[in-house]
Amino acid sequence: MGGGGGGNRVTSFSIKSHATSLCVRNYKSTEASSGTTMKRILIFIYLLFCISILNSQNVYQLDFGTEAAIIAPSLLLGGYSFFSVKNQGELSLETIENLNINDINFIDRSATRHYSPTAAKVSDYLLYACLLSPFALQLENSVSEYKEVNLIITETYLMTFALMSFSKTTVKRIRPYAYNENVDISIKQSQEAQYSFFSGHTALAFAGAILTAKMYDDFYPERDNFWVYATATATASTVGYLRYRAGKHFFSDILTGAVVGTGAALLVTSVHKTEREGNVQMIRIGFMF
Repeated sequence: MGGGGGGNRVTSFSIKSHATSLCVRNYKSTEASSGTTMKRILIFIYLLFCISILNSQNVYQLDFGTEAAIIAPSLLLGGYSFFSVKNQGELSLETIENLNINDINFIDRSATRHYSPTAAKVSDYLLYACLLSPFALQLENSVSEYKEVNLIITETYLMTFALMSFSKTTVKRIRPYAYNENVDISIKQSQEAQYSFFSGHTALAFAGAILTAKMYDDFYPERDNFWVYATATATASTVGYLRYRAGKHFFSDILTGAVVGTGAALLVTSVHKTEREGNVQMIRIGFMF
């Protein structure tokens, strides 16, 4: 009986030890599972935090040095051009009579056959539309950086206008219509007939249109913005074509204007663009936990 009782006690002890071991393992498993769940929750909260930083960060930022580097030279060039225009006279009859179409390169020569006040007027209206388009972009609900956007627009137009004015008053290229025999002599003699290079209408049209497309792309990078750029380019190019049909500019004037306007828009937006790579990297790190 005594040996049987001892066996029962040993068996009972073994059962209790086994039960205790199971409880410990279950506890550790539960604790590990709970820890994993908490870790996942913390990672999820961390990712939400990173994404909120990314979404709340401004697209553009202002800096005194950057603004001064753009505005100051533009004002100096513009001021110089303004006073240069005041000192320039009209074309003389002798100058007009000595104009020879054969002195023009073969690419630009065809522009001398055109003259259309109507095309010039339509180009004015289309230019106004291009210049206003970046301001209209602010009607979008997601575009809230009004101070930054308006300063970028102003600087882009100021830079484009300064480069255009300086070029016109320095190069003094005679417009295509001055070579056209069907154009009245008084129009050919005007001071304005000396400002062919480069096309200010085309430059400002491209500045406004490309600036609109670039800012839209910066605010909505997740969208397919090919047609935004295509529409902007087509609209500004139409302005250039109308200037050609009006006899106001040679092809090279228009091409140069397109390059200058586009360059100004891309340059000004790029120097104000906020870098987001750091925040994207934070999110990538978050996934590694």
